Amino acid sequence: MGVLKFFRKKRKERLIICFSKDKTEEKILKNFFEAYADKIKSVTNEADKEITSKTKKFFLVLKNDRKLSIQVNPSPKYILETEFFMELFLEKLKFETFKNLNEKEISKYTRILIAVEMLNKNKRDDDELLRKKVTEFFYGFQKFLIAKRLKHYHYDKKNLVRDEEKWDFSDFIPPLSEKMFENFEQTKEDADRMERNIKLMEKDKMPFYDKMEVNISEKDVKIRKKWEIIRKVVAIVITRIAAQTFLEKKENMLKNLSDIIEIFEKKYQFKEFLTKREREFLENKKENYQLNVEFYFRLETAQTLLWVLSIDKLPDLNNFSDLAEIIEILENENLKSFARKCEIRSKNQILDVLDYMYRLNWANVEIKLNGYSRIVNESILYFTRLGLEWVVQSDIPMEEIVIHT
Repeated sequence: MGVLKFFRKKRKERLIICFSKDKTEEKILKNFFEAYADKIKSVTNEADKEITSKTKKFFLVLKNDRKLSIQVNPSPKYILETEFFMELFLEKLKFETFKNLNEKEISKYTRILIAVEMLNKNKRDDDELLRKKVTEFFYGFQKFLIAKRLKHYHYDKKNLVRDEEKWDFSDFIPPLSEKMFENFEQTKEDADRMERNIKLMEKDKMPFYDKMEVNISEKDVKIRKKWEIIRKVVAIVITRIAAQTFLEKKENMLKNLSDIIEIFEKKYQFKEFLTKREREFLENKKENYQLNVEFYFRLETAQTLLWVLSIDKLPDLNNFSDLAEIIEILENENLKSFARKCEIRSKNQILDVLDYMYRLNWANVEIKLNGYSRIVNESILYFTRLGLEWVVQSDIPMEEIVIHT
């Protein structure tokens, strides 16, 4: 039986409506197809014509032979008159709220209507089983959307690669799940490190993915020089002072900011190691909320680098580092005197911690996806990893470091 004939037949199905105010038709469909890319066998439209960005109705056959139909932006009147099995909201819109929405309010949302057909014809009258199967299927979509927002690349034990480029409907074939690293081979040291950290995760009763390779092989590691790491610590501290000055609107501090910069420049000659973004941020002295927030929380990266230099401990992953304590470490030294006190930790030490943080990052997101509270603070963990990743990739600027999970 052809797909079109199948969908024209009377069938047992359940309807699901997906709403979003912040996603276009293209984005919401792209997300749906991405979520089930490795489960889709075929997609057609009503007239077997070319699928384009203007296509409003799709018929899907999954690899397990389940049939779906998707309708883009069905009329608000149809939505109000139709009884839905369940509602899947991409934003905070409760069922009770939805029931109270009128036709005009519904029009403000991008929406897709999804009809799900029972897989086994002999069980089509089993409402309880159908409810269970549909709920399971769309729970996966919900998790995928959360994962995309959190950049959770190892979603559902699949290595997904985030692709923000515009997707052409005429291609139809969506971005399929693929290996994050092509031709990636672990060394024995990598495999041993992976095994050790998985055992630690298991011991602490945290979720782990036993197929998740190290994200950086020890054979590709290039540790940065001591002088560069010290100057980066200073650059991070100075940009944090500037960000805090803007965020807290401290006029007196703003007047003194240039003096503070010059004092630390005289001691550490850090300006030549500023990135373009850092330099422009300090020179313009204009409020930029996005950069203010980034540079404010990046203090955890400085704390991490001090650990790499054997000067201080790693950040407490649930409590923010103290700016005053880090300034106290730096203010009575200069580049040469401070360098004499520093000793870069071994490559194995750094990679052991980096790999553990990588797995902890995965576990932290996995727990949240399943409705539990976080293990650690995401911001602190992110900037701790950023520091470690930057140290072992000496040929990549900090702004270009990709933090994936």
